[in-house]
Amino acid sequence: MPPRIRRSRALWDETRRPDAPWTATARAILYELQPVRFSAIDASGTVASIRGIAAGFWRILRATPGVVWGIVRIIAGWRMREWTIVGGAAAYYYAVRYIHRALEAGPL
Repeated sequence: MPPRIRRSRALWDETRRPDAPWTATARAILYELQPVRFSAIDASGTVASIRGIAAGFWRILRATPGVVWGIVRIIAGWRMREWTIVGGAAAYYYAVRYIHRALEAGPL
């Protein structure tokens, strides 16, 4: 490795020094933002992929209001039993979280 070329770790170590100038931080940030070599990336199907993703996103966006309206109609038709089940599941979830936090039982 030539002496003038520095790697990311060395640049960031220099920024952590107490007497580091602002240029050290600028050099480290610019090193991290250096351009990507697109010659190594196979971009032959990129446009087709982007079009496919955009079309799928558009289909989901168009279908969303109907799906939401359907869910609202289903929830509006629930009886007391369904609401009790949902409320019980929510109460159980929050009770378990409270007990874990109170006993410091570790990650949930």
